[in-house]
Amino acid sequence: MSSQLIGRFFKRFKNLEEESFNCLLDLCDDPDVAIRKQAVQDLQSICKHEPAFTSRVADVLVQMLVTDDHSESHIVTLALSGLLLADPKSTLTGIFNQMLADNSGSPRDHVLKFLAESLKRLPKETLDDQLEEFILEQTNKVLLDVSEDEFILLITVLSSLKCMSTVPGRQKLVNMITTQVVQAVPSFDPQDASCLAQVRESGRQAVRFLSKNVTAGAFLRYTLQKVIPFFEPIGSELDRRGILRVLTEFSMHPGDAFLSCSEAERAQILCPLHSLLLSSLPTVPEDPLLALSSAVETDSGSGKSQSTKNLIPDEVSNLNLLEIECLLFSIVNLAKLLPSFLDFTDLSSGDSASNSEAISRVRCVRPKLQYLARLLQLYRRNILSATEELLKLEEIAQESAAHEAKQALSNVEVLVRLFFRNRPNLDISAMMPSWKKMPVTVKPGEKRPPIPLADQSMDTVKTGRTERTFYRMPVGRWSGGRSGARGGFRGRRFSDNSLPGRGRMY
Repeated sequence: MSSQLIGRFFKRFKNLEEESFNCLLDLCDDPDVAIRKQAVQDLQSICKHEPAFTSRVADVLVQMLVTDDHSESHIVTLALSGLLLADPKSTLTGIFNQMLADNSGSPRDHVLKFLAESLKRLPKETLDDQLEEFILEQTNKVLLDVSEDEFILLITVLSSLKCMSTVPGRQKLVNMITTQVVQAVPSFDPQDASCLAQVRESGRQAVRFLSKNVTAGAFLRYTLQKVIPFFEPIGSELDRRGILRVLTEFSMHPGDAFLSCSEAERAQILCPLHSLLLSSLPTVPEDPLLALSSAVETDSGSGKSQSTKNLIPDEVSNLNLLEIECLLFSIVNLAKLLPSFLDFTDLSSGDSASNSEAISRVRCVRPKLQYLARLLQLYRRNILSATEELLKLEEIAQESAAHEAKQALSNVEVLVRLFFRNRPNLDISAMMPSWKKMPVTVKPGEKRPPIPLADQSMDTVKTGRTERTFYRMPVGRWSGGRSGARGGFRGRRFSDNSLPGRGRMY
């Protein structure tokens, strides 16, 4: 009753507004759920008469979002939605003030979910350019200190804005993500789980907005300089694969931030990536032909008594085809931008202008790639099954894992062959990484099949028009003529005696 009276007579006592507002706040902490619900409704009602209290009421309602009572949570959500529709600027000010407050128990995930759903329902005339600019400004402040889940929700909120649907908007969003990860992880620690999650999830969110005109050059440079040199100590298989996949996507959209570097600086940036590729490839034995031939003979001569696992070399058991695919994709894409990094010409040709360091990089990787290609031929089935087991860690379906493993093996075989050509074409834009789905092309002009009536079977449905067969004139001996003559009777012209000639005799 007291809450209803305060809400009803709030506008009539200007000198008691602060005291009345504080009384309503005390009622919001009442142990009775019914009293708290009534206080929420009265807080919303006083904002209609006194808009100056909107931001403070929104701040209070945000704190009340976390509750075990679903009916109370529903009332609070409706009140916040009403305030957001009536006065969006003041409501968002109160919401972001609560999110930026130094409070470890602040329910950020609930607020972000509310924003992600409510901003989509706002009318276009309400969510104007000035309000979107305000949301961007406040979100940048929140991005400085967020968890992994909160970061994903914040990017979802930003991507729902109209200004982020354009090419400059998406590029701005990628730049914001890059700035956030650079400030949050200035020095990469491969043993820190939060550091790994920050880089991995930031990269995944940035990849969502990449296109032909939206690039991630700054993020690519950060990954090559800060992450790749310290990549090997990472123990989690999912973290390693996630970061390398992000790197591959970035290498397909390098942008001006990477191309603006000098050739010497770009070569220095790519050297750790080349070293990581060498360490990921299988070690070549002293006599690879002898080792492989002995393994094949042992495999063919062994019966069912021996286990198949004992016949597989250690190089095959430790082979991570998914990482090799990412590294080959990345280094080929980036070497296309810096042709002097890898020189595929032969020194025996006498080309003195060739870069000896670039040639040595190719010479170091070729034996390992050749040995890898031989292993893929001999132990194809074992490598595919091992790759499928790695993919199952991502909790994907069996059929998808099998298809992705085959696609990864096919990509590796194609990329390996590039390194054994004198002047290879490093443009692999037509190739698709194994984890990306091929775009489905819809054939134009296809019609849907007719839908039969309830009492009509599929056999009685009217089918399309069949092709008509036209009559063809007989040719050859059955055409009625000889030597190509036309017609069955043809008389001769009159002779000099003016007598008609006889017709053709049959």
